[in-house]
Amino acid sequence: MKVRRQISWIVILILLTLGGITLAQSRSDSTNGGPATQGVGLIRNDPGAYPGYTLLSPLQSTSTFLIDMKGTVVKTWETDSTPASIAYLLESGNLMRAGLAANAPFGRTAGGGGKMQEFSWNGDLVWDFAWGTPTATQHHDFIRLPNGNVLMVVKERKTAAEAIAAGRIPSTVEGTEVQPDSLIEIKPVGKTGGEIVWEWHLWDHLIQDVDKDKANFGDVLAHPERVDINFNVVAGRRANPDWSHFNAVAYNADLDQVVVSLR
Repeated sequence: MKVRRQISWIVILILLTLGGITLAQSRSDSTNGGPATQGVGLIRNDPGAYPGYTLLSPLQSTSTFLIDMKGTVVKTWETDSTPASIAYLLESGNLMRAGLAANAPFGRTAGGGGKMQEFSWNGDLVWDFAWGTPTATQHHDFIRLPNGNVLMVVKERKTAAEAIAAGRIPSTVEGTEVQPDSLIEIKPVGKTGGEIVWEWHLWDHLIQDVDKDKANFGDVLAHPERVDINFNVVAGRRANPDWSHFNAVAYNADLDQVVVSLR
């Protein structure tokens, strides 16, 4: 089983690397008037494929591409940063994109970004908003809400002392930290500003059954609305700081509820 997992990761890394090569080659062939043997990002296209367009933001590229079913680039947006994983095409035709901010105060992290940008269909920068602190950064996914605001997935940084005070088993956080997630709703203000109008922090919804002296001590199974701070950690073994790792967020307007995808 371990061998299969290792091979899978190797294949993924190769695909990510070759993706940039294929992208560059396809654009080069198109520019030079020569035939492109493989469209951008296209590996397979058969009659069962759902018709439409695909928005593609290669992880090592500062460009975002809209491609058709043949892998032909029909639209390109040039930006000043590599993506923080996700870009969306809005109903207006504008592109909303999370990007990696230069010298982000939080530092580098998986899927980390630090800025949100909106571009018109013609490529003009409509909104250029940078957000991040040494203890919090936007990462991975976001959504444009019906009210026009942007809901971002945000990773936070908690020290070992803060984690132990919240009931984390001390040996699992010795010499490291814990990085819980949160959600931040930003109301765009002008071309570069934004105001936080709502926020939700996983850290405010913890429970644990290890330390009776902590305020959040309780029966974990009896409180499914809370998160066990010692979930997936083993006493005596230092845990991965990237603990909750939200990957995606969505909003259900009919129920006025937010749903997140995580490990």
